[in-house]
Amino acid sequence: MNESYVKASHPVASTDSHDHSSEVTHPRVSVVIPAYNRQDHIREAIDSVLAQDFDGSIEIIVVDDGSTDCTAEIARSYRDQVTVLSTCFNQGPAAARNIGIRASHADIIALLDSDDIMLPNRIATQISYLESNPEVGVVFAGSVNAQSHYADAFHSECDAPSYPRKWTKLNYPREMLFRAYLGNQSTTSIRKKALLQVGLYNTSFRILEDWELMVRLAGVTRMSYYNGALAQIRTQHHNRSNSDLAHGAQLGVAVTEHVLHSTTFLSHQERDMMVERHRQSLRWHLFRSYLAWGGPSLRPLIAQYDHYLPARAKYKWLVVSYLPVSVIRCVLWLRRKRYF
Repeated sequence: MNESYVKASHPVASTDSHDHSSEVTHPRVSVVIPAYNRQDHIREAIDSVLAQDFDGSIEIIVVDDGSTDCTAEIARSYRDQVTVLSTCFNQGPAAARNIGIRASHADIIALLDSDDIMLPNRIATQISYLESNPEVGVVFAGSVNAQSHYADAFHSECDAPSYPRKWTKLNYPREMLFRAYLGNQSTTSIRKKALLQVGLYNTSFRILEDWELMVRLAGVTRMSYYNGALAQIRTQHHNRSNSDLAHGAQLGVAVTEHVLHSTTFLSHQERDMMVERHRQSLRWHLFRSYLAWGGPSLRPLIAQYDHYLPARAKYKWLVVSYLPVSVIRCVLWLRRKRYF
């Protein structure tokens, strides 16, 4: 995919009256914020970076990914505090992040989604750890949502950890990747060297592009996570149709299958984990396709993925494909009402 863009402002500059040209050229961290039609949230995201309890210089790069609202204008209003890069058309979050990473000047990239907020201690906590642990290339953490509910680094909602906060190095980072996705992008910081080594984000993916990147990073560097919240995540609630969900599930299957066939560093055990993850993606895809388009759409998919489906599962899905969708919807409704 062509990642053409136009540079729309200047690199970040210090607000101090002293000459910090060396800091501007070589900031300690670059924060990359991809944004598409985020005029309602982009200011909060930028302000959360400017409010960091961090002594070093921070470069803020906003990549306006073809927005049709006032996202770019709001970002440009920060003048020399923010670098704004604009694409000619929407290319997706992977391409937008790649543009920001390539334009960055720091050795460490802190990722932030345009509708999320950094907690004040995120940069200081992660940068000090990375600078003290040169063998670690990726760090991530837990988060809170708008209702202050805590989710750990593996996206499991739980009670917030007690003090002291601590770092944990993953002894088997690749295995952890297949157990659960590691971290939220808005809590993740990565060494630029490691990103360039694996080739940045795969721009052919519009979903799961972050997980696919983490799989490749696990093959070249160590990872650590922090057992506390370092970002506030704003979950978007949309009334998505079954067709949209089925299409998203189909893309998820494609990404998982790509990782399964392209990753060469996996052990036999890890590849088995990957196959199981692929089967889980397939189940979601089959179910959503059935709800969206009915049984006739399901049978070709069962044939297409026959070699990944155990015999029992294949026959179960074949039986389901001949049932009216209304019957399954009724069963789902009864389960939600806890009638059985």
